[in-house]
Amino acid sequence: MDINAGTIATGKATIEEVGWELFRFMLDVASGRKKTCAEKLKLHNALALFNPAPVT
Repeated sequence: MDINAGTIATGKATIEEVGWELFRFMLDVASGRKKTCAEKLKLHNALALFNPAPVT
């Protein structure tokens, strides 16, 4: 994932802080200032729950 929300569980960040980090990241991606990890690795179907293509 692009955002590490595990910092909430470890106490290093609050839910609100991670929420704002996620919000700012989404704005950066939507505006084209940043790319997601999936885009950088050219994984166009990274969020598909079912991939009908054969695994090779």
